Amino acid sequence: MRRLSIASLALLLVAGVAGCTNSLGAVRLDTIPDELASSSDLLDPQPTVAWDPDEDAWLILTYGSSSCPTEPREISETADSSFEITLETSGGPVCTADLGPTAYRVPAPVPRGTPVTIDLGPGTRITL
Repeated sequence: MRRLSIASLALLLVAGVAGCTNSLGAVRLDTIPDELASSSDLLDPQPTVAWDPDEDAWLILTYGSSSCPTEPREISETADSSFEITLETSGGPVCTADLGPTAYRVPAPVPRGTPVTIDLGPGTRITL
């Protein structure tokens, strides 16, 4: 009975990962949105961002371990219409050695369509 309870809990935890929200309000998506699909390149795995077509939100694509994905943790306004999004690895001390894309929806601090420049880390500045 105890083994069944542990297995059930593990299954619930795994099933609950997609769609989870972190403190930033970032929601991990089950699929890569069309707005980011053309940016999904495992030969050059750079994070990217696009406007969500339906909400005042940004869609962010990161790369990393599927068990410890890189996720958006903080948004800072660095200048007028310029933002920096801090990306950090989530998960525990043991991560799988795979490399894959993970998409998030993050509430944008400005209305959809506002011209902005977003810094996602060294060498990754994107103007929307």
